[in-house]
Amino acid sequence: MISIGKLSRTRSQLSIAARSACPIQSLQSVNVRARQAGVTFTEILFAILILGIGAIMLAGVFPVAIEQSKKNSEEGNAAAIARGAMALLTRTMNASNTPPTNGVIVPLQSELPLWQSIQGNVVASADPSFAWAGLYSRDTGSSVARVNVFVLRCRARSSYQTVLDTGSYDPSSAYAASLEPRSVAVDVTDNPSGQDTLRFTDSPGVNPSVNAASPGAYVLIASTGALGETAGRVYRLGELIDATQQIWSLDPGMGVRDATENLSGATAYLVGRGYADPTAPASGYDGHAQDVAMYASFVLLP
Repeated sequence: MISIGKLSRTRSQLSIAARSACPIQSLQSVNVRARQAGVTFTEILFAILILGIGAIMLAGVFPVAIEQSKKNSEEGNAAAIARGAMALLTRTMNASNTPPTNGVIVPLQSELPLWQSIQGNVVASADPSFAWAGLYSRDTGSSVARVNVFVLRCRARSSYQTVLDTGSYDPSSAYAASLEPRSVAVDVTDNPSGQDTLRFTDSPGVNPSVNAASPGAYVLIASTGALGETAGRVYRLGELIDATQQIWSLDPGMGVRDATENLSGATAYLVGRGYADPTAPASGYDGHAQDVAMYASFVLLP
């Protein structure tokens, strides 16, 4: 038989053993949790890899977003400038200073009284890095003139200067003013199985204006014969395909609909790039195409 004293001592010893075991069990649990909460070196490298891929993707998105924002801003300014130009022409043009052109499109500069009335307003006063250039056509006996407006942005310099960039109209000069549409001769070809093309038929040596061509430049067909039946078509240059032959692709959104629109030796106008030095046009062109947008409208002549 176990005595009461021995039983008491046994219970005491068991109690002490239990209390001494608890801290060990608790420490083991903490160590297990600590091991479970940690990460391995491989996991860290994998996380860095994922972050790096994300950073690279974001780095590619930002330039595109900035360029798109810039383009949207330019187009918004272009619309406002075009509205202002049309309002000015509506107030200024009349049957006397806008004579008939028999359906052929000509620069506004070609009519001196009209040009002198608007020359000081082609450079945007609020932002002189923007300007516009205009052309018109009028049928004999018609009281309506069709007007085309190129909205432009200065690319080679910080801003335009009215006197320097509008100049004096001289059709005999090989070099038009910076803000004057340049006359060129073109062939336009539909290509159902590939890219539609536009070829400048003048060589740069004969007509330096060909060198003003650049991706994004608009080409306005002025006349294709005595009737001028295709005058008013607008194309936009894509990429240069053949530098020797001066053959350009056309922007798919502003190309040729079908073979019925093919042209050969058509008279056209473009603005394109600006001069590297407007005081010395023979020094050549520089920068990207000045073209931002093109608009067409009609003016009722009083």
